[in-house]
Amino acid sequence: MCLLFPSLRSTDIVQALSKEESLALDAEVKALQKESGMSYKDSARCLHLSEMARIEALDRAKDGLSDIQQRYDDAIEHIGTAISQIDKMKI
Repeated sequence: MCLLFPSLRSTDIVQALSKEESLALDAEVKALQKESGMSYKDSARCLHLSEMARIEALDRAKDGLSDIQQRYDDAIEHIGTAISQIDKMKI
């Protein structure tokens, strides 16, 4: 189990953090620990959960934008089909 990310299992494939990234995370955990009075473990878990929530929100936003893009593409295709049908009509 990872101390900074308790939900991480040893079977999970993750990219190893650089020393600088590890130190930055450690400093962030210690700052939250000092500010909140929580234990190191609880501070790390809190930061982990907030990061996971941020990532999930970004994923939902990405999915929403994908839906908008699909609707846009469908509308353009519909307009193109309508124009083609009009072009084929003899006036």
